[in-house]
Amino acid sequence: MTTPTESLAVFDPIKADIAKLAEENNLTQFDYEAPAGNKLARSHVYKLRQIKGRIAEAHKTAKEKALEVCQVLDAKKRELTGQVEAMIEVHDKPLREIEERAAKLAEEKATGRGARQAGG
Repeated sequence: MTTPTESLAVFDPIKADIAKLAEENNLTQFDYEAPAGNKLARSHVYKLRQIKGRIAEAHKTAKEKALEVCQVLDAKKRELTGQVEAMIEVHDKPLREIEERAAKLAEEKATGRGARQAGG
């Protein structure tokens, strides 16, 4: 089974690229007013935005795998719980039947029907 830390490993290459881009970003200056500088700045921003897409894609992939694991876990829980419920029912059913009979007898005694039928 994949641990949470292993699941986050999908972001490691992106983190490395972000570190490089952060260094480049801190050292880069543009003359935004000049056409050439403006063009370079836009290109740089575009490159940074592409990383956001990679982050979203890595997240989507990792989350799909996590959901698959959750579905397998849920199925196993249902299977095991069903087995236990079946074992419980074997013994709980007779206990419920006894309780129902006792409740019915108590109700008949309280209403007097049991005494009339016995004497009738």
